[in-house]
Amino acid sequence: MNERIAYSTLNLSVEASPKEIVKAYRSMTLKFHPDKNKEYDSSQEFIKVQEAFEFLMQKLDFNSSEREAMIKRYTRQANADKAYKDKLKEQLKMREEKQKLDLLTNIKQLIQLNNKK
Repeated sequence: MNERIAYSTLNLSVEASPKEIVKAYRSMTLKFHPDKNKEYDSSQEFIKVQEAFEFLMQKLDFNSSEREAMIKRYTRQANADKAYKDKLKEQLKMREEKQKLDLLTNIKQLIQLNNKK
């Protein structure tokens, strides 16, 4: 495998950073993992993605412990980002519900005022 093929297998440009390589590797392995994707050639694509990743990590001179540390670090950051986004979504949902309740309260008050007249 040559460098150009490895980058194209992971849908990356040659200028991709190690973090981008790990990110692409993780998304592609999830996409083509045989347990997740039952298509005929998904397992072949999965193997190609793994080989491309290994090639690029060797090319960038990462040993296996550095590689594992990089994957864990990226995974931890991705999980933290997801938790933060989930928290923001929940806050937004609560704010919308409060606005709806406030609107309903205002409508009830207007109706009561109208009925008194």
